[in-house]
Amino acid sequence: MGEEGLDSKSAQRICSLLLPSTAAIAVAITDDRFILGYAGYEESHNLSGSVIRTHATYSTLADGKTRVLFTPEEIGFPKGTHGINAAIIVPLTVGKDVKGTLKFYYRSAKRISETQKSIAEGFGTLLSTQMAAAQLEEQARLATSMELKALQNQINPHFLYNTLDSVVWMTENGRTQEAVVMLTALARFFRISLSKGSNIIPIGDEIEHARNYLTIQKMRYKNKF
Repeated sequence: MGEEGLDSKSAQRICSLLLPSTAAIAVAITDDRFILGYAGYEESHNLSGSVIRTHATYSTLADGKTRVLFTPEEIGFPKGTHGINAAIIVPLTVGKDVKGTLKFYYRSAKRISETQKSIAEGFGTLLSTQMAAAQLEEQARLATSMELKALQNQINPHFLYNTLDSVVWMTENGRTQEAVVMLTALARFFRISLSKGSNIIPIGDEIEHARNYLTIQKMRYKNKF
């Protein structure tokens, strides 16, 4: 997945950063064949470069659907032989192509709440956006396309990193609902920024784009905004 800007080193770092932000006991990122990054429970048995072993992961790679799995059997583990008993698997996509998966593993199905689902899907959207932006950057470098450069310039990396830092801080301080709201606004902000490669978008989308930006800034700066 290197051409999409997600190699094993960056994937491992992302997994390590995401793990404390959820109720999961392990977080993994894969491409369409191998584990790229893994943090948490049984980390030493799931090293980068290991072949994907669970059928549920292959199913998500095949159909591009998020899966919420409540038993080891649904994941692909024999019952009673594994400490992981539930999971959320989110596809990582660039355009219509599924390039990999983001996986959150849980010790118990009771740990999977609507908040956990929202967090998983939010992070999946952000990673997919990052991959799409990296692919566009590579295409712009090779083709020197002005249209792709204009699209790339809409994404401010400092804005993204600062917002993600705020999300992590909120989660660590028990402000999970606020973190979900900010993640949702950020995902929508970047989805409109990409605007399917077009420089012209409906005025309604432009208004929503501004509204999402203002939501994020208000939550970041509170009374200082």
